Formats: sequence, C-alpha cells, structure tokens
Amino acid sequence: MRRESLWLKFVRYWYGIDSKLDERQLAEVERIGNNAYVISGIVELILLVITLIMALTIKSELALWFLPLAIAIMMLMMSAYTYLTMRKFKIFSVEITADERPKAIRRIWIKAIIAGIIGAVFGTLGSALGASSVQNNLVNVLDFWPQGLWLGVCCGAGSAIGRVQRLKVIKEDE
Repeated sequence: MRRESLWLKFVRYWYGIDSKLDERQLAEVERIGNNAYVISGIVELILLVITLIMALTIKSELALWFLPLAIAIMMLMMSAYTYLTMRKFKIFSVEITADERPKAIRRIWIKAIIAGIIGAVFGTLGSALGASSVQNNLVNVLDFWPQGLWLGVCCGAGSAIGRVQRLKVIKEDE
C-alpha cells in the first residue's frame, strides 16, 4: 500500500473518513477528485466568458452579481456530486464495533464543537466586515455575535449530524 499524501489526509479529514482507504476506495477518491476538477475548470471558464459578455453588452453591475453567485452555485453542485458519488461507493461509511461507539460519538461532538467555534468566529468577522464596507467606516465586531452564533450552531450541528449518520455498527465475530 502506498504512502498517504497530505492532500488525501485533508480529504479524509474534510469528509470525516476515519478509516484507512483500501486501493479501490483510493482510486475512486482520486477519480472523483479529477472529474470534479475538470468539470469545475470548464464551468468556471464558461461562467467567466458569460460574465465578460454581460459586462460588455448589458450592465456591468449585473455581471458583478452574476459571477460570484454562479460560482457559489457551481461549488454547491460540485460538493453534492462529490458527496453523492462517495456515498454511492460506500467510502463514507465508518464501521465500528458497539464498544467503540461511545468513543466515536464523543470524538464527533468534539469535532462539531470545534467546527461550530470556527464557524462562529468567521460568521461574526464576516458580518462585521460586510457592515463595515457598506457603512464605509469601522464597526464594533461584537455587535454581530448573533450572526456568528447562528452560523456556529449551524456548522456544529451539521457537522455532528452528518458524521453520526455515517457510523455503521458492525457485530463482532466470536
């Protein structure tokens, strides 16, 4: 078995794959990543051409709104493609024994709390930065803690729910 690259470690962490990947799963992950990269590169080029045409023919303001929204939608579609394909090949399922389940649940909640804290910090800072740029002066960052808290709760809960659903308890052969 070949040595695991830093990129593969990142992919395993990002998608919550706790177990080692065998050769078939590793080949599928690389194929899925290559497909997503090629598709996103082609779609981004097409979106850039459409934006350029919009900026030259219609309104430039419309083009400024179109490109970020189109790229965000494309990224959501790529995430859905990656998730559904990896789920189809059962790369996501984490097989554990009944004895390991409490420890796995505890580890999932710790990761979810960390994701929630990071989401809350970025949500608060992002809201403050957006308000600061709209008002053209500095704002108090702590005024935006409700938005950050909401984003933190959503990130943490989503992370926990997604990872708990992938746990598969297997019976031990005795």
